[in-house]
Amino acid sequence: MTSARTLFMASTLIFWNAVGYYAVRCPTKPVCETAPATLPGSRTVTAIELATHATADDCWVAIDGKVYSIAPFQDAHPGDTDLMKKYCGKQASGPYAAKESGKDKGKRHSPRADEFLEDYLVGKFVDK
Repeated sequence: MTSARTLFMASTLIFWNAVGYYAVRCPTKPVCETAPATLPGSRTVTAIELATHATADDCWVAIDGKVYSIAPFQDAHPGDTDLMKKYCGKQASGPYAAKESGKDKGKRHSPRADEFLEDYLVGKFVDK
């Protein structure tokens, strides 16, 4: 009886962790619809394609050779969202490396910011 209860508890825990992961990873339907069909990071994005995602509602940026869809994160960003929107559809490695505004102006984003960014990965940036 104890092993059955342990198995049930373990499988329940795994199930709810998976539900939580996907709820955070893809919190709204429009975000899910714009997510790539392939595994994150395996897709390549050209500068031309990047430029087509240049609105606040569909905002992709290229940072350090990777492309991120940051539109869903804009409202949660602690900094200037208008500044983020300025780089939609563009290369943003420089501004990401050295913040352009706020109390930490000129400093690099934190390792925690790098971790958050990975949740919005679309693919690799190919400047062709």
